[in-house]
Formats: sequence, C-alpha cells, structure tokens
Amino acid sequence: MKNYKKIIVIENEVHLWFAHSFMLSVISFEDCLVIMPEGIPGYDAHSSIVKYERLFVAKGKSKSVRGLNAKFDFGLETQKLLVSNQFNFETIMLFKCGYASKIVFDCFRQGHKEFFGKSIFLDLGPPLSFSNDLYFYETYKFNQKKIVENGFKMERWKGSPNSNTKDNFKHEAKNNLEFLIIDEFGLALVSNLLDSLDEDESFQSKNFQHIVVYALPNLKKQKLDLIKCKKNVTTQIMKPNGHHDSVFVIAGNWRESVMAYAHLMSNFSSKLILLDNCKSSINKNTINFKGAETATFSVKKFQKLINYHAKSPSKIKLKPSNFENGCYQYVTTNGKQNESKFKKSKYNIKIGVAILHYRRPELLLEALGSVFAQTRPPEQIKIFDDGSNEKGVSKVFREIETAHPNIEIMIQSNKYLGALRNFAAQNMTTDLIFFLDDDNMLSPHALETMEGVFVNTDADIIGSYSIPFNEGETVDFLAEKQIVFGGIAGFSTLTRNWICDGNCMIKRNFFLEIGGNSELYGIGNDDHEFFQKSFLNNAKIEIVAKPLYAARQMKKRLRDKHVSVSKNIKMMRVSNSLYFVKDLIKVDPLLLHFFGQQLDPFSPPVDAEAKKLLFFNIIKAIVTFCISLIPDRILHFFPRKIKQRLMPYLR
Repeated sequence: MKNYKKIIVIENEVHLWFAHSFMLSVISFEDCLVIMPEGIPGYDAHSSIVKYERLFVAKGKSKSVRGLNAKFDFGLETQKLLVSNQFNFETIMLFKCGYASKIVFDCFRQGHKEFFGKSIFLDLGPPLSFSNDLYFYETYKFNQKKIVENGFKMERWKGSPNSNTKDNFKHEAKNNLEFLIIDEFGLALVSNLLDSLDEDESFQSKNFQHIVVYALPNLKKQKLDLIKCKKNVTTQIMKPNGHHDSVFVIAGNWRESVMAYAHLMSNFSSKLILLDNCKSSINKNTINFKGAETATFSVKKFQKLINYHAKSPSKIKLKPSNFENGCYQYVTTNGKQNESKFKKSKYNIKIGVAILHYRRPELLLEALGSVFAQTRPPEQIKIFDDGSNEKGVSKVFREIETAHPNIEIMIQSNKYLGALRNFAAQNMTTDLIFFLDDDNMLSPHALETMEGVFVNTDADIIGSYSIPFNEGETVDFLAEKQIVFGGIAGFSTLTRNWICDGNCMIKRNFFLEIGGNSELYGIGNDDHEFFQKSFLNNAKIEIVAKPLYAARQMKKRLRDKHVSVSKNIKMMRVSNSLYFVKDLIKVDPLLLHFFGQQLDPFSPPVDAEAKKLLFFNIIKAIVTFCISLIPDRILHFFPRKIKQRLMPYLR
C-alpha cells in the first residue's frame, strides 16, 4: 500500500488548466498523487504536472446504458480506487463542480466513514459551457447541498508551497485591461463589449498598455477566433502573477462561477469588474462580491467602471501566498463530530417489500424468490395486484398463499401503476418500503445495503443502479453494463428521468406526506413525476452507485399499452409537479388526462368548458412560473404599474 499526503482528482480540462495555472505552484509534488482520466484534453500543454506522480483512469466503454449519465464513469472508477486499499492518504482534494466529486462524496457518506474527514472540495462554481447546462448546474447545487448538510464549511484554502515557489515568483506591474472568459456567454458578452470599445480609437491609448483576453480551455477554438481578430487584442495563457494595476474583468453565465473566480483574482487585482447573466439561485442579499463592481447588460456602465479603475491606484501587494488565500474550499469543521453520523442507530428499522403485479404470474414468482434470498430479510412482504382478473393469476396467488401464509395479497380494480403504488403505501405498515416491479429481481444484498445507507444518511428515498437483462438471460450482478441514475433533477428531466427508478426504497411517511403518485390512467411517467416532485420538495435522495436490482428488458412492456404515447403529454405530466411544488397555480391532472384523450380519435369527446379551463390553467401556470424566475434586481427596473400587476404572481 502506497502512502500519500495529498491526492488531487482532476476530472476535465478546466480542472487541469486550473491546477496547472494556480494549484501546482503552491503544492509540493512530494508524496502527492494526481488522478485524472486517460486522454484528458490539454494534458500535453501543461508541463508542470509531469513532476507529480500521476494515475490515469482508463476510459474504456461506458458502463451506463443511458447517454448523459455516462459522465459518471470516471467518478465510479475513482471511487473504486479510493476504497480498494491500494493506497493510504491524509487528504483528498476534489473539484466541487465535478461528477467525480458527487460520486466519491456519496460513497464516503453512505458508508466509508474513514475517508469522510479527509475530503476537501475546491469551489470553482458550476461546470461551464456544456450542452446539458441545467443538468450540470443541478448537479453542482445537489452536491453543494449535501456537502453543507454534512458539516462542511467554506474557508480559504491554505496550500503547502513548493520550496521553489518564492524564488520563482516574479511580479511585473501592468496597466492592462484584462478579461477572463469562463464560458460561451462570457465570450459573446466580451466580444460585443470589445466591438463597442473599438469605436473609441483613443480609449486604449489613454488608459491601457494592452487589452489581454484569457479564456478557459473548454471554449472551442473557432469561437475564440472571434476575439483574436479584434484590433489591439492579444490572447494568452493566464498566470497567477502580474495582474497588479490591471483592470480585471470576469465574464460568464452563472453568477456562482463568476464569483468563485472573483474570490481568486481579488488577491491579484483590486480592480475587478464582474459580468454575468443574472443566472443564479443565490439569495439576493448575497449576490454581490465585496471589492468588485457588477455590470450586467450595460455597456455604458462597463465603460464608466473601466475609466474609473484605470485611474485608481492598486490596493494589492502581491506575494506568493496570495493564491493560498484566494481559492475557497469546503472542509469538515470537526472530523470526529461528522464521523458520529455513521454510528449504527439503535432504532429498530422495519423494512417492507411491496411487489407490484399485473398479469405476469410467472415473473412474479422470480421476483418473490429474490426477496426470499435477501441477506437482510424484510419484516413485511405484500403483493399488490392491479386488477389482473385472469385464471392463471388466481391460481398462482392461491399457491403463494398456501406456501407462504404470512404474505398478504391485495387486489384493487385496474387503475394503473401510480394508483397501485398509492394503494401499496396505504396498506404497508413498515418504516421503509421497497417498491419492486414484478418483472425485476433484487440482488441478495439489496435490503442490507440500503438499510446501511439509511442509517448513515436518514434518506427519504434510496435508489441504486441496476443491471439490464433480456428475457431468458441469467442475471449477472457483476456485469459491466448498468442503468445509472444520479438523484438529480433539472428542467432537462422533463423528457428523461435522471433522478431515480421506481424500484427503490422510500420512507412510508414521506411518500404519504407529499401525496404519493398522481393517478392518471394510461399516461406513463408516474414515477418520473413523483421523483421530480420529491426533489423539489427537498427530499433527501441517495443513489447507491452499484446495481442492487436487475431490470428485465421486456419485448412487450406495459408502456406499449398506454392510452397516449405522446412525449408532450408525458412532459406535461412531469412539469405538473413543478406547479404543485412551487405552490403557484395548480393544473388539475384530470384535465391533463382529458387533453391526452383528444389524441385518440376513438375517445369520447371532452367537455368544451373543461378543455377551455385546461388551456387557461396551463398558460397561466407557465406565465406564473416564468415570472417567478425573474431576478429581483431585474424586477427593480420594472415600472411601478407593471410590478403591481405582477405582484400576485411573485414569490
């Protein structure tokens, strides 16, 4: 087993650039290991990292059968390395904006307490310039919430400088106008601003020696060419010294990202201007960064700020330790106190399994067999049938009741899966309920693993990855291909469910408190709507990063019998959870159902009044929701009459 003082996990090219430009100059390469993906872009450009011992994680084929969550693969491999006892370490440093950070921290919280107090999370704000912008941002917020809930607090990072740092540190005072572009929105904004500055040809000669643009490496080269062709503008690699007396502009989309870099650069320049898109979840009282001016959508204000700062003396005295005070990290305030969260609870947890069935008696027996094989037997097993009403089903039910008199079988009239889950939750009596579909099977350690996660996290919902298998195949829980979930919601999830699967463990009280599933017949996406609603109700959602059940890939599936296969109708059902949770305007699910029926030419006609009310409520709900997203500082500029009209809809 190798011993290291520090392990640094670098997940993408932005992390690599940041480590090269700032971190590695103040971290001793002795007893330090850098973990990164094989083939990471930009690796050849950063020579300083060669001094450090590196471990490359092979890319290989994605384990996930679901596109977006294939991004979790590096984090999953890193997690395995850390818990495999291949090496020992004092500290592990992760970037809070990465998927690897989420996966590794989930693993530590859910059971590996020995690593919990060794973790440090560097904050650079949300991930930048990716196509699935909202999903990445929701990941950042989700991980941030977990970190804070578990006793981590933000403080300035104190590095361990190299012995050569002091000798290599050189400072040359500059009077430049310098831009740091951190994403594509910042690129477009800076490009437009430079165009406006070009109109005043004397602007640069009066105020600055040079106009310099730095860009993060995740920006595409062809887009950076828009900046390079500008007159009197140079682009170069950013370094942590030499910005003294420069006016430094940080431009980007997410306010959290802009502020993270502002904290860092405030130690190298006292003349900061922040440009952002007002895109943030930060409370209005904390949006401003002390010592920096903010200019949003205002070229005139921007020019005014530049002229002011150009004539102001710098207040910064540069020294090698400036970076150590510039980067923010999240660390545990008391390792022992946090480790106490992992102590075994004396509370007697009762777990029940609710098997949901509809006309598949032969598969039901396989599902039931997997429950009997649990290393941690459940206190209660019940079968809930959605009105199968077939002779073959009745025969199997009698066989089960004869062989297992302690298993209760409860039948309702056919109302579809959402109503069946509600029926099950109302009739189970255990603290935790695992909802198991009749065509799936549990791994032998599923309930034992989930009980451990519940003891450590007090989660409301505990899901897991799963192994897909076809009819006739033997289930292999060590198979490479997995169905991956993240526990994370965002607007991207209106079309795809990235949160959790319906085969999961849920606190019974939580399920009942939020009203369970809506009971639309033949629409589908009932579990998706439930998880979206749960997430927005601040549910504690934990995803175990290993397969705890096998998901049978049926040729003939229940979804094939939906009344409507329209993606729009399913999206409307999922978005309905937003209106309920935000407590803005409620769209009656029954009206949505009526709307869905109109897609079927053989369905009975819908009452004209109901149809009119449906469209009115949908439009009103969407308008209300959009108004609620307008930042307060933008609303400040609205005329009084308009604000008075909007007031009933504002949060």
